[in-house]
Amino acid sequence: GTPFPLKLERAFRCPTPNLYEKYFHKLFKSQRGKGEWFDLSEQDECEMDDVMENLYHTGNFIGDTSLLKNIQLEKGKKGNGRKVDLFDQVNSILHGHRLDLQENSNVSSRRYLSRKDKIAVIVALKKHPEASEKIGCGVDSIFVEEVFYHGESSYCFHIKRVDGSEE
Repeated sequence: GTPFPLKLERAFRCPTPNLYEKYFHKLFKSQRGKGEWFDLSEQDECEMDDVMENLYHTGNFIGDTSLLKNIQLEKGKKGNGRKVDLFDQVNSILHGHRLDLQENSNVSSRRYLSRKDKIAVIVALKKHPEASEKIGCGVDSIFVEEVFYHGESSYCFHIKRVDGSEE
C-alpha cells in the first residue's frame, strides 16, 4: 500500500523486463527508499527514458553495461523455479535457431532473431572484449547461420550493421 495516490508517469514495452528492472534497481540503488520506492531526480528519470527509448527504437542498450554483470533473469517457473543467467539465455536462443535451421534446411540458411532475442544477444555482446568493433555503427539485425571451418559445421550469431556490413 501507499499513503498517497499513485499516478502512472511512464510505461515502456520491454522484451526482458526482469533484466531492466534489476538494472535500474542497481543503477538507482542510492536513491532507493523503502521497499520498491525510489526518490529519482529529473536527471535520473531522463536517463531511464533515454535507455528505454533507445532500446525500443533501435534494440541497442546504451546503459552502463558493468551493472549488468551477474544479473540473473527469471525464466518461467520450471518445476524448480531455477534462474537462468544471460549466457544460458543466449545459448538457448542459438540452440533453438540451430534446431530450426537443421529441421528446415530447404528454406533459408539464415534465421533472424526476434526483437526480444536480439536485445538479449546485444546485452551479452556488450560484455565481449571486442564489442565496439563487432557492433560498429550499430546493429540492424542479428541472425543465426551455419558456417564451416576446417570441414566442421557450426552455428553462430552474425550481426548485420545499420550500414549493411556483416560480422
